[in-house]
Amino acid sequence: TGTIVVAASGNSGPGEGTTGSPAAGTHVISVGATTHPGSAGSVWSADLLQASAVSQTRLGAVTPANSFPTAPGNTRLQLFAMSGSAGVPAGAIAQRYVFVNNPTVTWPASVSGRIALVKTVTGGTNFDIIAQAQNAGAVAVIKSDSRGAVNGVKTLIPAATIAPADFEVLVDALSSTDDNAVDPANGAISELPVRMNPIFNESFMGEMAAFSSRGPVRGLGQIKPDISAPGVQVLAACPPASVLGALAVVASPTSPNYIRIDGTSMATPHTAGAVALLAQAHPGWKPDVMRTVLSNTATNMRGQDGSAKADGLTADSIISQGGGLIDVAHALNAKGLLGVTSDGIDKPGILGSYSFGEVPVVNNRITSTSPVTVTVRDLSGDGGTYNLNVANNRDLQLAGINVSVSPASVSVPANGSVTFTVNASFDGDQIRDVMAAKVNGTQVTFENIQMQWFVTATRADNKESLRMPFYFKPGPSLPAQPIVQTLTQKANVPVGDQGSRLASGTTYVDVPFNVSDSTYRIEALTEWFDLPTGQVEDIDYELLDPDGNVIASSGGPAGASEFVSVSITRGGTYTHRLIGFTNVPTDVTITTTLSKGPAAPVAQAFAGDFVDASGKPVDFDGSVTLNWSSFGGEQSYEIQHSLNGGDWELLSTPGAGTSSFTTSLGNGNHSFRVVGLHAGQIGKYATNPGNTVSVVVDRRSQVDITSLVNRAVSNVSLSGGIFQLDLALTSNSTQTYVPFVDLNVVGVNSTSNGVKVSNADNGKDGKSATNAALFSYSQKLGADQMFSPAEVSGTRTLRFQDSASELFTFDVVVTAYLAAGDAGGAVGSTNATSAPAGGGSAGSGGGAGVLLTKVTAVMRFTANPLTKTVTGQVISLK
Repeated sequence: TGTIVVAASGNSGPGEGTTGSPAAGTHVISVGATTHPGSAGSVWSADLLQASAVSQTRLGAVTPANSFPTAPGNTRLQLFAMSGSAGVPAGAIAQRYVFVNNPTVTWPASVSGRIALVKTVTGGTNFDIIAQAQNAGAVAVIKSDSRGAVNGVKTLIPAATIAPADFEVLVDALSSTDDNAVDPANGAISELPVRMNPIFNESFMGEMAAFSSRGPVRGLGQIKPDISAPGVQVLAACPPASVLGALAVVASPTSPNYIRIDGTSMATPHTAGAVALLAQAHPGWKPDVMRTVLSNTATNMRGQDGSAKADGLTADSIISQGGGLIDVAHALNAKGLLGVTSDGIDKPGILGSYSFGEVPVVNNRITSTSPVTVTVRDLSGDGGTYNLNVANNRDLQLAGINVSVSPASVSVPANGSVTFTVNASFDGDQIRDVMAAKVNGTQVTFENIQMQWFVTATRADNKESLRMPFYFKPGPSLPAQPIVQTLTQKANVPVGDQGSRLASGTTYVDVPFNVSDSTYRIEALTEWFDLPTGQVEDIDYELLDPDGNVIASSGGPAGASEFVSVSITRGGTYTHRLIGFTNVPTDVTITTTLSKGPAAPVAQAFAGDFVDASGKPVDFDGSVTLNWSSFGGEQSYEIQHSLNGGDWELLSTPGAGTSSFTTSLGNGNHSFRVVGLHAGQIGKYATNPGNTVSVVVDRRSQVDITSLVNRAVSNVSLSGGIFQLDLALTSNSTQTYVPFVDLNVVGVNSTSNGVKVSNADNGKDGKSATNAALFSYSQKLGADQMFSPAEVSGTRTLRFQDSASELFTFDVVVTAYLAAGDAGGAVGSTNATSAPAGGGSAGSGGGAGVLLTKVTAVMRFTANPLTKTVTGQVISLK
């Protein structure tokens, strides 16, 4: 309890944040690394030389020529030295460079004696890459990386990163025939050399070192790092008989016991010294008080004139700098504390920062407020009034987000304390995605929302201003009662190849597993057991999405397990990839925990009045009913609608217990899907949208064309009590009719009243209008299924049961449809008409065979079984 632990936050590796021990400890001071005036020359540079002759030694003998510009006024390419790598000697290194397309496979022999220009690919750590480059004989490494300087490995060759845009400059300069849209061949040697210079002089502006680990800490329990201190190009003593000592001899032969070092391990001693001063000046202060004081009195990064950057989007983020750069003088003379109090055992007695963690508020359909109580404590013995404010650091500028303090000022008694409330409000109805477009000056980026801000407490007498950093990560809404599924799978990784993944099923093994659409989180624990005593295997892990992209990875030091936890937004087949690094044949157990919400409602396909050639149902009147089946427990639903492939829009919000929705639609291709809204941990939980169902609306009106068609009867016969005939229709109209063209037998008369239709499409006997027998002619009208002027249809066979072979008559009504135009339905009217493509068939409901309300004429046929003749005429019923 009396020990103060100051821990380096760590240097960033691929996909890592401030997640490891001891820096992630609840009670320790985690320190990030910053640049400082003394490190103004800490960045290397590269010149592309115009001379082609170079020495094969590490210290190139190329005379400097004109530099290759990356932009007007910029004469050099900027290199960021990897932490731990050897420095560029004072004489520089000039050598041709070799393109290495994939550093995770066998390295090209041409890299020996030259500089390796390495393309960043998925898989393989900087440790692996630099070690393999050194083993291949490279004299230095330049690696593409958008993050600037990153953690490397202590080697005897210089290693640096370069921004992707500058990397392309070097790629383009490999030869005059290279195309920057296509990668050069692996092992391609540059025509011109590049010179790596040890110092790139630039004006100083304090900033977080690119290699310093960023938060948030795993689990999001605290803001990490806590504070920051100088950690770039710090001149430090080093033991002669050590790796650093060997590097010091190479970098500076005249002073071999000292070396400039980058790393959070250099920022930590600065902070430890500050803590020692605090402990000397205030022996009664506990460790939690000292950490809080350092955070409360820290500032944004500072320039050479000592002034701090202004708060806002241009300042370093809180998850990069924590409370900011330590200000020892202010910390020693602090008059107050600002923090969240706790028991001092499981959690610090007072903590000068606060993380809300990941809060499930995105897309939860409500505005929610998360409060936290903050304490102001007097240290001066004088008390005072503090005015409270909020300073945006990241994302408070987004619509739907607000942070406030209540009250606006507090009066703290001498040696006493007082509390106030910080309220973080989030509109989960307005913000429905965890990512957002963010504008910073002229730059627009699309990235995850991570709310970060400072609460400031400024004394009314302006003698002091304290500040406290906050972090709030909006996460997707979560169900009130998650569904958890556990999968256990086993695999064997036969051998490791330093992570190169040379042979599928041997040096790396893929284990697929299926994930439902309702799954929102995957956690995978990979373990290996029962190893011989003292044997430690190193196997790395990656999680691949259904497209084969790596969405999570774990590649810590040799041990017995790897773990990942990642949020997902879709189902499909995911893959566990086990990558052998240094291992003998090892049996691995993968335990996968899938967290799920309720499944989405399932929409039922539309029947329509017609099905076109592409299989889409077609509706004639625009009145459609969407039906769906539910998972159960929904509080309400959201029906989403899209017209002609456009954006999805909210159409309706039916309440609980409903399973259908009827609407009137204009012409067009209408798609629907249903979202179920359930009780959430905060607000509501929205399922993923369910399946999509579509219907084409082509409004048309049914018309009677009985008097506008000619008929041709053929193939009349009587056999076995069945009288049959073939009937074709010819249009006498000037109109073109769209499906359906239907013939309906609406009456059959005979002496015995026993004659009836026996083969109607709808199975009816045709003896009355209410029992009309349908014969569809749509498929007898060619591929377009439209009935054009003078067109002759194919024949349909009409059969009548006539056991007594008696004379009978039958009445026929012929109907068709005219395109009616768009009647302006309630949804998405397009004011356009269309006729469906050919090859369709009648749907199961509505349309086909529906007679007009009033029959005005019939075509009356007389059938004579004795003469096997059929005659007909049109009879008006007006």
